[in-house]
Amino acid sequence: MGIFNMPSTFISMRLLLLLTITIIISFSCKKSSEIPVVINSVTPMKDGPGAPITILGTGFGTDSVACTVLFNGKPATVESFSDTKLIVSVPSNATNGKIEVRVKSQSVLTTNDFILLSGIWNRKSDFPGAGRTNLISFTIGKKAYVGLGDSNGPFYNDLYEYDASTNSWTKKANLPGPGLNRATAIAAAGKGYIICGTEPGSIIKNDLWEYNPSSNAWTKKADFPGVGRFYAAGFSVNDKIYFGAGQVPISGGSSILTDWWEYNPATNVWTQKKELPFGSIIMPHALTIGTKGYLGASEFSSNSFWEYDATSDTWKSLSNYPGNKNLYSSSFTINGKAYVVAGTGNECWEFDPANNTWTQRTSHPYNRTGGIGFAIGNKGYLTTGSSMTYLDKDIWEFSLQ
Repeated sequence: MGIFNMPSTFISMRLLLLLTITIIISFSCKKSSEIPVVINSVTPMKDGPGAPITILGTGFGTDSVACTVLFNGKPATVESFSDTKLIVSVPSNATNGKIEVRVKSQSVLTTNDFILLSGIWNRKSDFPGAGRTNLISFTIGKKAYVGLGDSNGPFYNDLYEYDASTNSWTKKANLPGPGLNRATAIAAAGKGYIICGTEPGSIIKNDLWEYNPSSNAWTKKADFPGVGRFYAAGFSVNDKIYFGAGQVPISGGSSILTDWWEYNPATNVWTQKKELPFGSIIMPHALTIGTKGYLGASEFSSNSFWEYDATSDTWKSLSNYPGNKNLYSSSFTINGKAYVVAGTGNECWEFDPANNTWTQRTSHPYNRTGGIGFAIGNKGYLTTGSSMTYLDKDIWEFSLQ
């Protein structure tokens, strides 16, 4: 029987079935293409150019090319992509405003404005020594010196000079001895000084070593008269060194020290000063701005911050450090201001002694524990420590320009 002889009811049933299938297919395609794009959270909602921003949500899709993120209309680079998570870098030309996520024909905006912070981080030539933590740095003139430390096994006694004008490193004379970690380094009167620290075998030292950049030589100076220690703190004021705090090992842990000392390089003499009035403080940042020293912003014990007047041997309480407790962070001073950077997080905070205020600046591109900071001219630097890999050797330059 030919098709033209089929009963009309059979033909109607076939047409109805085909129509039903077409509707189902059409509905399914329409539904899959219209999965809504949703932004659940953006972290953080304020940062600076190049900083990493994490966007959590749904409906970002499986095609990274079809997904665009804009900061107030400026396209961002997508560093990591999935249907529920985006990691993007803040555009260099970003401004305050909404963050927008576009997926094909859909677009969704954040409820609140993203706030742009100041500061730029640029990567420079990697540190040439082995990756490490618990190292030291000091700056003399227009060059910085970085070295010592450990890498969870080997202890190092090497020293490298960094020239920012040529972005180059030069190997310098090794510190005499088997290596040293958790020491304190301070520059004063055109020379660098290394105080205390730990040698292999958990030997706590009270040595004082002087480095002369002109002769590239180390000289043993008068031993520190207090108890040997590690993770101590110090800075220089008017060509004298001020040093103290730190830890000494005791059964089952360590004891926190509160003594404070002055060393005069001109006479090679140590003088004990008043005890720290704020009690024990673990791994504080120690910095010099002008004729005053600054100590505190410790992520381990207290966010208090103090100013030291060497002439009167007195301390003044300042505004507390407001950032997250990013353990093992680093610090430097530029343009008359102090900076506390990274650690287990990647925040960057600036302290201005002129008005006793803290201001958040562009975050470091990565978290960075146990690295070392230093300054040359009006630029700050952070190198080594751990973040991208176990022991990193990258160096990053910070400026407000």
